[in-house]
Amino acid sequence: MSKQVVRDWAMLAVFLTVALVLLLLHRDPAHGAQSRETPALAGSAREAATAQIASLSARSAAPRLHAFAPDFTLEGLDGAMHSLSEYRGKPVVLNFWASWCGPCRDEAPVLVGTAAKYKDKATILAVNLTASDDESAARSFAEGQRFRFPVLLDRLGTVGELYRIRPIPTTFFIDARGVIAGEALGSLGEEELDRRIDALLQPADRQ
Repeated sequence: MSKQVVRDWAMLAVFLTVALVLLLLHRDPAHGAQSRETPALAGSAREAATAQIASLSARSAAPRLHAFAPDFTLEGLDGAMHSLSEYRGKPVVLNFWASWCGPCRDEAPVLVGTAAKYKDKATILAVNLTASDDESAARSFAEGQRFRFPVLLDRLGTVGELYRIRPIPTTFFIDARGVIAGEALGSLGEEELDRRIDALLQPADRQ
């Protein structure tokens, strides 16, 4: 095991210890019951730990075409935890966006229409780069655009870092096996998005 790997896992151990201490400090000392703030803290700590593990396990390699997409787990606007690997079995359109991004606003109606068109054949996952956005603005954006697909909150910026996101929107096209088949930088029109998804739906021997 390399020294870098040892250091990374040591950092993770420290991180988890601090998270545990913070949770214990927010317990009611009189009754040993959690305060009203504890569930939110617990969710944040769980998300942070999961994101840190994902970052450590794939830090050395950027996403590559024809390789498995790095897995991650994030909380969605629905309050549930979503893992990329849960969506294997259908193609996934993994879109990174922010509410302040003009091209993201242009692309949003296209994503909504595409999600409705391919709802039984493919899944759209919209990852909000919450670390560089405002969460309330992101929620308002998603509600205003009538997103009916999972919207995930990258509060720590870990998944954006994991996928080496620079310009936005950035979209990864992942086949039903979980393998990255393509990437697009910038907003996509309906025709191009349909073409990319149709390619993912072709039998493997025709791709």
